[in-house]
Amino acid sequence: MLTVANNLTTGIGSGGYSEGNQLPAQMAIANYPNPFNPSTNIHFKVTERSPVGITIVNTLGEVVADFHQGILNPGEYTVRWDAVGTASGVYICVVNTGKRMLANKMLLKK
Repeated sequence: MLTVANNLTTGIGSGGYSEGNQLPAQMAIANYPNPFNPSTNIHFKVTERSPVGITIVNTLGEVVADFHQGILNPGEYTVRWDAVGTASGVYICVVNTGKRMLANKMLLKK
């Protein structure tokens, strides 16, 4: 399941990600909850209009999910990843804007 919402207020607190804070001014990525079961919200910030692709890979580098968002305007966005049917373990979420690539480690616990 993929849900995208624009202009969310999200952020990274001193103890990791916490809802209600602002993401930093530069491009950023975080997910909540982490660890998660069975779904997590991946929050990211785009600082300039650009094509954005979101890919989730396992520790072997195999693509588990591929969310292509297309061109996004500057702002904060969220993508919900429903990992039902996916094995427990560490996954990496990669946000690629063509100019920059950010990665975030996520832990799926069942």
